[in-house]
Amino acid sequence: MWILLPLLAGYIVVHHPLFLGLNTNLSVLNFLLRVTALTALPLLGWQIFLGSFMDKVTSKFGGWVANYHFNQGILIGVLILMHPLMLLTERYLSIAKLDPFYVFTDVCLLCQGRELYLTLGRFGFWLIVVGIVAAKIRHWDWWKANWRFFHWANYVGFLAVLLHGLKVGSDFHSVIYLPLIYLSVGLVVASIVKRIVGLKDFL
Repeated sequence: MWILLPLLAGYIVVHHPLFLGLNTNLSVLNFLLRVTALTALPLLGWQIFLGSFMDKVTSKFGGWVANYHFNQGILIGVLILMHPLMLLTERYLSIAKLDPFYVFTDVCLLCQGRELYLTLGRFGFWLIVVGIVAAKIRHWDWWKANWRFFHWANYVGFLAVLLHGLKVGSDFHSVIYLPLIYLSVGLVVASIVKRIVGLKDFL
């Protein structure tokens, strides 16, 4: 999955009707920016699902699943960080302005259209960062009892990133990619049902 998803994402971007090639630094950055987004969302949905059903999955398939889940969390964190960093670099090369505040923290809840959904992307980024950090330091004394509360940030972050991708990026509407979106949403919904309702025999 870690290899197939980036390959599929690259295929989607390259076959986009408006794709202009990879002959400039800006075009390469734009390509990588889009590939990281297309790769991160399904991985995040799968990660949320695995985390919700970890006890059942490890009992059936072994402890290696927990290590896989841990490493995949690191990969998602890298992808989530790479995406805005590439946007930051792309803006610097195109308008000669280094503005990390616009990329990471600019909030415009009263805006409409693209700027509103860029704000959702920033919101989703920070929520996922909170969720990842909470999972990684859950063995600390205070976090042992409270980390799951912060881990819910992943669910809200997933929704924010999904809306961001659907409204800002045309790649998310590819007929190849839409089934992955439906699958990811289904996995997250199943995870929410599992956590809220507590269905013991869900699997």
